[in-house]
Order: sequence, then structure tokens, then C-alpha cells
Amino acid sequence: MSIYLFDANGLSVSSTIITTSYSSLLGSFMAERYYPFAYDSDEYSIYFINALSVSKATTIIALGLYSTSYWMAVYIRNDNYTKGGLNSVNSEIFKKIDKIVQQKK
Repeated sequence: MSIYLFDANGLSVSSTIITTSYSSLLGSFMAERYYPFAYDSDEYSIYFINALSVSKATTIIALGLYSTSYWMAVYIRNDNYTKGGLNSVNSEIFKKIDKIVQQKK
């Protein structure tokens, strides 16, 4: 399942669900392409960026354990409108995406 959220500037967030049976491949994929810059052990989330610093990153990727069966990968645009690093990766985005996922079940 994929989810796309738009704002006045276009696509702001995209999300996809990945089964945990692909955890090893998912970890390798993320590590090869993105720079890990933060993690939240309470939320079982790892944050990546597509640059070596948040100020230069155009995308922030939040990889979180959605359930024991699924990972949720959330790609968040990080431009002048959404700058703020981890402040732009907040639980409200996950709540909005979770609501959409629950409606699809």
C-alpha cells in the first residue's frame, strides 16, 4: 500500500508499507542510499536524509515499525516550506497516514 499527501506546493509526503520479512533487504536498501541521522528507540523509528546534513537534504525518510508485521517508510519533502529537520517529522504525519491505512482495511 502506498499513500500520497499533497499541499499547495505539490507532493509533500509519500508512504509505503513493507512486510517485516524484508527487514534485512530494507535495511541494506536504506543504508546504501541514505544517511542515517537520528533514531527514536521509543517509537522504533530510524530517520534518514538524502544528504550529509539536514540543511542540505531535500528529503527526510522516516522508517518506523508500524506493527510486528510491517515497516512504514515515509518520505517527507524538506524544502523551504517544510525545513525544520526532525520537527517536520512528527507524529501528526504518522497519525494521518495511519488513519488512511485503517480506512483501507
